Amino acid sequence: MIEDHKILFMVHSIEIDYFKPAVLDDLLQITVAAKEIGRSRITLYQEVLRSHIKLVSATIHVVCVGAETLKPVSIPAPLREKIGKPA
Repeated sequence: MIEDHKILFMVHSIEIDYFKPAVLDDLLQITVAAKEIGRSRITLYQEVLRSHIKLVSATIHVVCVGAETLKPVSIPAPLREKIGKPA
């Protein structure tokens, strides 16, 4: 993204809920979905599952910034299209 669009995504905030522990050698499924897409911000929702049991859920807010200035910029249209519609 840096070379093509001259942008980066920086984490603004994370809210994590831990429900159950995972242990070494657990087979985990990690899911991620875009919940909201703004002009320069994306809200992501992630879950960690083991055998369909939710171990962790997280809401992550990332901000699109210019690679040189590190100031918020609009998410480029081609990237916005690839992300698709929020779930």
